[in-house]
Order: sequence, then C-alpha cells, then structure tokens
Amino acid sequence: MNKLDGFFINPLLALSWDQCASHLRRMKQIDAKTVVLQWTTAYGYSVYPSSLYPSGWYHFDLLGRILAHADELEMQVWLGLDACRTITEEHYDPTKSPASRCCNTASELIELYGKHRSLTGFYIPFELEDPSRSLLEKITSHCHSLDKPILCSIFKPRLIPEGRHHEFNEQDQEWVAREKALHRKWANSWKKIIESTKLDIVMLTDQVGTLRQQPEAIAGDLQLLSKFPRVWLQTSLYSAMKNVDDHDPVGLHPAEMERLQRQLEFSGMAEARIGFSYHDMESERGEKQDKLCQDYFIYLNVEINGKYGKKDSKKNPKSEINDKLINKADQV
Repeated sequence: MNKLDGFFINPLLALSWDQCASHLRRMKQIDAKTVVLQWTTAYGYSVYPSSLYPSGWYHFDLLGRILAHADELEMQVWLGLDACRTITEEHYDPTKSPASRCCNTASELIELYGKHRSLTGFYIPFELEDPSRSLLEKITSHCHSLDKPILCSIFKPRLIPEGRHHEFNEQDQEWVAREKALHRKWANSWKKIIESTKLDIVMLTDQVGTLRQQPEAIAGDLQLLSKFPRVWLQTSLYSAMKNVDDHDPVGLHPAEMERLQRQLEFSGMAEARIGFSYHDMESERGEKQDKLCQDYFIYLNVEINGKYGKKDSKKNPKSEINDKLINKADQV
C-alpha cells in the first residue's frame, strides 16, 4: 500500500504550536516517521538561537523541541538549510552565495543539535528545475564532511507554448515529441549531476497541487528517474483550485482525499512520499484540514485492516473491521 511516509513542516507555522509533541505523535499514529523542516535560516533571520543571525523569529528553541520529541518517537528529521537565494549577491560576492550560507547553517546546526539521533540529514530549501553543479557540489561536500546526507527537491520543466502551439493539446504529436525530448534531456542532466556531486536523495515535486498535471502523470515522471540511486516524491496536499470566496491571487486549500488517493496510487516507484505540507492536514487550522486528516486516517486503516481481513475472514469479519474504523475515527 502506498502511503505518506512523512511531512514537510513550515517553521513559522510551527512556532504557533502550543505543543510540538502532539503534532509529532499524530504523524507517528498515521505511520509518517519522517519530518522535513522547510528551512531554518532565511534573509538574515533564524528559527533557532543562532550566532550567525542575531535576529530571529523564535520565542523558544523550536528545533530543540522537535528533535527531542522525535528522539523519543524514533522519527527522522531533515533540517532545511538557508532559504535565501539572491542572484545579485551570488554574482558580486561569492562569500554571500546561497551555497556558503547553507554550509554555515549546516555547521551551526550540527554544533547545536548534533547530539540528537533523530537528526538524519539536511534539506536544500530550493525546488530546482535545472541542476546547479556549483551549488549542489559545495553544499553536498560540506554536509558529507559533517557525516550527514543531503536531500534536494526538483521539478520537471515545461515547454512554453509559442507560435501555432499557443493553443496546443495532447493530440499535437510534434508538441508531445518535443516535450518528451526535453524531459529525457532534463533527467539525463540530473543523473550526471547526482553522480558527480554524490547528492544522496532527490525528491520529485508532483505539481498536482498547482494543477499543472494530473495525479496519474507522476508514474511517468518517476519512470524517467528510475536510474537514479534514491528518489522520493514531494506529494502535494493542497489545491490551487479557486473557491467562490477567494480573492486574487487564488488561495491554497487542502486537497480532497479522492485526489490524494489517486496520487498515492500512482506513486509506487518512489522510495518515500513526503506530504507538502502537514499544515494542510493540521486539524487545528480549520474544518477542511480536519476533514482531510480524518479522511486519510480512515483510508489508511481501511487499506491495512482490509488486507488483514482477507487473510482470515473468521478472525476479522467485515463488520468487526468497520466497527474498529468507526472507533478509530471517533478517537481522532
């Protein structure tokens, strides 16, 4: 059964939590044992007591609490590095480049939190389309020197409609051929970068939440990356579909369980699926988030208990399974 193996956490939203432990326990209850904190420093600010960035958004040691609870729950935590990426700084002053800031943040995080066994590795907080050798090589090499693996999100490029392709469709064979050639070239470029930089894990963004593709398309995307050493999937839990009460720009809303189930169904080739983000299933944030959380919990139990029930119908009759599901839903 394909399921969510973990969640992204937005650090600024997590700062408003009353108790980190309750949220991590909820993730563990639905068998999501991996946490990816999106970033820890950005634009001269930090979400932890930092000597690099004296200014901070924190009122308490958020990272320390998350890692301590994750230690107890035997969960894995990937800490995002510096999320500031400005072209002008990178061009005029290499010491202020995104790679340098990420390396400095990684060193400080190890110094402050390296004792936690739940600190599994680091996450580069950029969704990259084109592979950047200098950026990835410097960050990966530095993190490996700290004995930590590195994780990076990537997304598939798109052709820009032009000329008579302005109103293209899936029946346009020339367009389809050009797009497939672009995607093969993109995948080969990333494969070479991974081999040269020793990048540990790439996480493909499914782009379903932005309505750029259907859930079924992710199977073909993962097939493109089948020769990569390790591939995770960044599974969107939001939808950019405009509601009647939305103003411009379109608001992001939690996805429907039916759509999420289709995403999971076609994601079998991925090593792990990381939901983006937990806050779309955070019950305290609203009715829609609570509904998605409960729907997913029931889906998970139906899949698991349903399979167990088929093995021994005497021990697990259908009515008994339904009763258990109802009780579980009531507890949530």
